[in-house]
Amino acid sequence: MVKVKKRASKRLKLAQREKVKKKVKEHRRKSRRDERRSTQWKSKAKKDPGIPNSFPYKEQLLNEIESKRRLLEEEKLARKAEKLAERNTDKDADEAEDSDAEAAEEGEELDDDDMLDDLPLTAPLYRGTLSELLDSDEIKTIILTLDARDPQSFRSPWLEAEVSNAKNKKLALALSRADMVPLETVAAWSAYLSSATGLSVFPICSPSEQLAESTGAEALVEQLDLKGVKKGDVAVLGLAHSGRSTVADAILNAIGVPEDEDIQDEDNETSDWPAVLDTPALIPLKNSEAAEESDEEDGQDEEDEDEEVEDDEHRFMARMELKSMQTLMRNQGHVQRIKEPLPLTRALMSRVSHPEDLMLLYNVPAFGSFQPDKASLADEELDAEEKEKMKAASRRQKVHADTQEFLIALARATGRMKKRNIPDEIGASRVLLRDWSHQMLGYYTQAPKLAAEAQKASDEIKQRISTTMPLVLARKEWRKKFQARELRLKPISLVLGRDALVQEQVEMLPPSPEEDSEEDEDEINEALLEEGEDSFEDEDEDEEHEKEVAPKKATQL
Repeated sequence: MVKVKKRASKRLKLAQREKVKKKVKEHRRKSRRDERRSTQWKSKAKKDPGIPNSFPYKEQLLNEIESKRRLLEEEKLARKAEKLAERNTDKDADEAEDSDAEAAEEGEELDDDDMLDDLPLTAPLYRGTLSELLDSDEIKTIILTLDARDPQSFRSPWLEAEVSNAKNKKLALALSRADMVPLETVAAWSAYLSSATGLSVFPICSPSEQLAESTGAEALVEQLDLKGVKKGDVAVLGLAHSGRSTVADAILNAIGVPEDEDIQDEDNETSDWPAVLDTPALIPLKNSEAAEESDEEDGQDEEDEDEEVEDDEHRFMARMELKSMQTLMRNQGHVQRIKEPLPLTRALMSRVSHPEDLMLLYNVPAFGSFQPDKASLADEELDAEEKEKMKAASRRQKVHADTQEFLIALARATGRMKKRNIPDEIGASRVLLRDWSHQMLGYYTQAPKLAAEAQKASDEIKQRISTTMPLVLARKEWRKKFQARELRLKPISLVLGRDALVQEQVEMLPPSPEEDSEEDEDEINEALLEEGEDSFEDEDEDEEHEKEVAPKKATQL
């Protein structure tokens, strides 16, 4: 009988094994190098493998493909026939156009008038200071604009108090960009702000291209009784990036232009008809608290230096956190290009109410397992201020740990790795801020818990908005619109313990100078004449005089 040979052993010497590994490594390296240096074009499109013979419905698929090809060929032939028919009818149409030219011109004039009537109106910009606006007798209604995605970040309690104390002025709140927030959240914020401030709250959507849907400004105009003769002007105020211009334009289009010609003046201006004014952004006043604190610190004793350092560190961290949130919520420009993105990322992570949203968005594992140290018995004997500092420090400690854990997972998921396979936290934070600034995240802030009465009001507002504002979608439909890229945030009151980011006094930014303004040129000329210099008109006259004198001198020579 033939003997069966034993299978050869795969055991090798270590030197031989390492030699094989080295050769394989070198071969792969050289092949990659040759691919990089090769100038031959290679298509990245994958080749169609075709239908396998083992597929039971292969013949049916082939028949369907052939029928589709036949339909495409028939459509091409039909298009060619239509083009030939159009060429024949064009000759007859040219003769008909010559006869109907006069009628067409009259129709075009009417169409131009209709187009001018359909164009949306734009609110003019108010050029003045905030004190002048509050003291003006012509402005009788003031609308404070808040972003519906985060209303508390755009509130100004100081301005609300100032306008409420002003005489003969109506005050209301407008939630801009209501179409970017689910219906339930818009209704909850409207009820909460109405109960907290005692003011009327009106959600307003961004107008669509056709301007067919209701933006919500009609309800504001009707409830505040803004449409009519001698109703007073309307001023729309708000912080930067709050949607003031959109709200002002929506209110202006809701009020419209008077149809009665008797209301208009000889210069075709409506003096008694209410005007809607857009305003520059409001910014907080720069106070001198830091200078006063530094002067007080110089006169204190050396024994309290340690306590002062702790207080200064606590205040500095609070100011940095507040500044980061303000920069993040204003969302102007490319936020991801900032030099130090980690403070902005921590400010955003401190407001995330559901970490599951980020886990689903970026396909990262669970995070947020860090737990700060519990308070001891000695901590219970501290003052209220010391306890608040301890709570703030533990909260920041947890935010820093959770942010680091999330950024490491995000860096691994997006391929932001350094040498030696170290996760790049700064690169991952730039990815998050890029999606934030480019509006790739459907973020919105959840309203605080409502009382029983406010909850009833919220249900009524929800029912009213669903019938009158079709652009505001329910959460289920809203998630489909934003492709489930939802990011729910905590309100400012739960994170920082304050109802608004900006609580100090605000002022209005000076408007940019108007271009080609004759009044500005006259003022410049008067100022130059007072200083003993010539005006621009005198310079033009001198140039013309020199041009006239130059040919005379040439003839004399």
